[in-house]
Amino acid sequence: MSKGTFTAADQTSGKFAINTSANLSLVFGDGTVKLQRYMNDDWRDVPDGEWSASTEDIVYSGSPRTLHRLICSSYTSDIEYELG
Repeated sequence: MSKGTFTAADQTSGKFAINTSANLSLVFGDGTVKLQRYMNDDWRDVPDGEWSASTEDIVYSGSPRTLHRLICSSYTSDIEYELG
């Protein structure tokens, strides 16, 4: 599980593997958070994996054990996250 608070843009959470699915919770102040996965030696945005408002969602992975991370791409005020 990865849990914390974004307090700046471009601050990323730890890397984590999603085996099949994971629960995502975002509580927004103001900003944008993206889900990325590590593929072909680089971090890539996950399609439909961008949020700019509080949400409860389920994230699915088609590739077990693929590393993922959350990144705060724009920031105005704190954003709490939990993924696990």
